[in-house]
Amino acid sequence: MSIDTKQTSDLTAPLDFTPAKTRRTRQALLHVIARWCQKFLLDRAMRRAERQLQSLNDRTLKDIGLSRSEISSALIEAHATCDSAPPATVPASD
Repeated sequence: MSIDTKQTSDLTAPLDFTPAKTRRTRQALLHVIARWCQKFLLDRAMRRAERQLQSLNDRTLKDIGLSRSEISSALIEAHATCDSAPPATVPASD
């Protein structure tokens, strides 16, 4: 049984803590955390919207053009539409 010296040397190699590498690593980590937070908040908003729509009676759902079985797909479609549309502007209140 032999030990691979290449594998061992990689483990004992000095770590590269140059400012540029540290900055890139920090930026990558922050990007991953930001994406995770964004996904978490989106999932939470989608669940809240689905609960609100499910709480409506069938007549109200029909008035807004939905049936109970279409709620999930309507939310997914609305989310896809929002992602492709430019951000809305809020008018300034006087």
